[in-house]
Amino acid sequence: MASKRNRLVVYERDGGVVLDFGAMHIWDGADLSLLRETLAQVIEVEGYRHVGIAMDHVQYVPSGFFGMLYDWHEKEDVDMYLYAVQGNVNNMLWFQQFFDVVDDDRHILRVEPKSVPVPVNVTTWKKPPWQTTSPAVTDASVTDAVFTEDSAHVAAGARK
Repeated sequence: MASKRNRLVVYERDGGVVLDFGAMHIWDGADLSLLRETLAQVIEVEGYRHVGIAMDHVQYVPSGFFGMLYDWHEKEDVDMYLYAVQGNVNNMLWFQQFFDVVDDDRHILRVEPKSVPVPVNVTTWKKPPWQTTSPAVTDASVTDAVFTEDSAHVAAGARK
């Protein structure tokens, strides 16, 4: 079996360099570590300022992937690109908030998110009526849906 290091191909494209794991669908922590080492080589040693990651086959990336790209972008002023982003990765919140379309095949990392996904305004939030009142519950379906700390203790005692 070939080592992961042998499967990572580095090539020039669009005035920069692209890192490509080939037909791997799921990346794990070891892949992320290899990617981090390779990014250090091409950015710090070889001096590239436009770096892309080929995502043609990728359906899952580890949680630190986007943060790692953002760190390189922020600390080293490197333009980070993703090429041919697929399905699940395309639907990830980090991707949707921090990447802009450059052309049909390429997305660039932004410094700021496009928008705040869930606006929060604490000053206008009020408890819903069902939390502020405690009417007598007579409907069995409502009883099953309501969960309070007291009902948790009762339920725990009933299971013993």
